[in-house]
Amino acid sequence: MDTLTRDTAKSYLWNQVAVTLDGVTLLAAGVLIGRILGAGALGFYGWVMSTLGIVAVAASLGFKEGVAVLAQRLLDDPEGLRGLFRRCLVLRASSALAAALVMAAALLLAGSKGPLVIAAICLYAAALLVSNLFSAFDVALFKTRSVAAGKMLSSAVTLAFIVVGALKGSLAFAFLGFALGAAAGGVVFFLPLGPAAYGPRRPYPVSSLLDLSLSLWLVGIFNYVIAVQGVPLTLRIARLSAADIGLFTGAIMIAVAANAAFMGGFANVTLAAFSLAGARGGRALADIHSLYVRVAAMFGVPILLFAVVFAPLLARIPVKGEAARIAPLVMILSASFLVSRLLGGGAHSTALYATGLHRAGLLIRAGFGGASFAVTLACALVFGILGAAVAAGSAGVAVVAVEWAFLRSRNASLSMPWRPLVKLAAACGAIAASSAIVLSRGGVLAAAFAVAVFAVGSFCALAVARPLARGEASLIGATGLLAKVLVLFEARADGRVITTL
Repeated sequence: MDTLTRDTAKSYLWNQVAVTLDGVTLLAAGVLIGRILGAGALGFYGWVMSTLGIVAVAASLGFKEGVAVLAQRLLDDPEGLRGLFRRCLVLRASSALAAALVMAAALLLAGSKGPLVIAAICLYAAALLVSNLFSAFDVALFKTRSVAAGKMLSSAVTLAFIVVGALKGSLAFAFLGFALGAAAGGVVFFLPLGPAAYGPRRPYPVSSLLDLSLSLWLVGIFNYVIAVQGVPLTLRIARLSAADIGLFTGAIMIAVAANAAFMGGFANVTLAAFSLAGARGGRALADIHSLYVRVAAMFGVPILLFAVVFAPLLARIPVKGEAARIAPLVMILSASFLVSRLLGGGAHSTALYATGLHRAGLLIRAGFGGASFAVTLACALVFGILGAAVAAGSAGVAVVAVEWAFLRSRNASLSMPWRPLVKLAAACGAIAASSAIVLSRGGVLAAAFAVAVFAVGSFCALAVARPLARGEASLIGATGLLAKVLVLFEARADGRVITTL
């Protein structure tokens, strides 16, 4: 049996640890700022991080995604791989400096007070970009254990500074924590890259690097515009109050945490795996596409339904006394993520990039990026933060549907596993409805019982839906207790066992 799927699974598990640590850090930082310093400070944090996100994506030049594909093509060419690493590092250092300067200009234009705050944010922008390049090479080369270790150190450093900064009322100290955490993580990310960094190298052509990377770079920019993480910046442009932006930021933190709870680890790991599968031809790409869609739904649907049902409780976390306004936002955003997950999530765009259809993916994302920004801005101006949530969530669902329609038209061998997805949605939906009824009775005991019903019921729902095919638990490298659990989610009837991976 080939090791592609096993390598992908192991890389996912370690990368998931890293993504979880990153997500917990951002969530904890937002909660500390929101609960200690208030909605206004959370609003500032929200739009600054949103702006930093788009600046970092723009300054990345698409290397994070491009490296996932290009490094795989150079696995048997160490001199070429070193040339690619050196080329990326030189360009990234320049773009990191540019990103820091852009952030400084944006903060000054926005009237942000305090040179220490501006300096800390700019330092964070530069450190984040360099650190992300090293982690991108780690992920591309399936060295994700180092990514997890680096994120662990980064999270520890960041949260230590943020706790002190929040207690002292100093956002400058908090952002300094982000900068030092990114730098510390970057050191760990770099450690396993010695073979790619040192030794004889062959100059890597800039044109070969940028041909794919720039397409993915533009896609990344449009993805960020479409994604809800970019909405706080849009709300700032719409001149909504810092408090409103803070409430929206709190909702984003919860919904994004639910969406990435078990799925964030697939980032770029799937791009590398899809690229190898696409190069092998046959049914390899169709098989891994189907497996990814089903595993993503299996992990994502219960968690996102939990966020929808228990939004009134989760909304109490970010800011004191604002649960009534945050809860509807959490429901809307989580529901949009849920529908996107059932439609295939990011599997379709990843397949487009991995099979040379990245330009088509770019055009699709460009169209939706422009429309999403315009509609979200308009809805924010007319309907406020609720309108912005509906507009942004709808755009995310629509782009996934269009990408699938295009991908299917270009590759007839790909198909969506609609039957297991429908069974999974129906089974989990019934459990969610039951939990909502219990929760509606009110009180601490009802809430605790509702959570228990949802947890046990979701496990039973997965056992009823059985989204995995016969033999897939062992195929993805599951062993021990994990294997015994996943076997419960395999179809009973004998079906085609994937062997091409």
